[in-house]
Amino acid sequence: IYRHYRFDSVEELSFHPRIYSNISSINRLSPKNVEELLTILQQGNHIGGHLDANVIAQEYNRRLVFPPDDPRLCYSIREEIRVGVWPNPKGDMESRAFASKLYVQSRCLDASLVIDGSISYPFNDGAKVVLETRPDDALLTISMD
Repeated sequence: IYRHYRFDSVEELSFHPRIYSNISSINRLSPKNVEELLTILQQGNHIGGHLDANVIAQEYNRRLVFPPDDPRLCYSIREEIRVGVWPNPKGDMESRAFASKLYVQSRCLDASLVIDGSISYPFNDGAKVVLETRPDDALLTISMD
């Protein structure tokens, strides 16, 4: 999977090579958020019956976890700016997704690229970066059951 993005309206792009806590904290849904979404859907008659916001939030958050030996990169776009005249940026840009390689070019002022949720690099207009993992650079991880 190769993704190529040019960001004109993103304040921060976070890149997470299998760091669950960062992905979880950025993308986690609270039961209250799910409850609000369900209320909106029920008012529009898009769904019927009782749906438990806690169960849905738990399932969504459970799906944020991926195996430590997964070779893909997971990225998240934080504070993506969307306005009425440009609510959906051009291209297939997801706010959170997986890729084997990312090419990113900034068109932002006062932006940063954050690696592993703690290492920040200035990433202002014109800056370019290719992010990828290779087997020889992969983290060595063990799973203890």
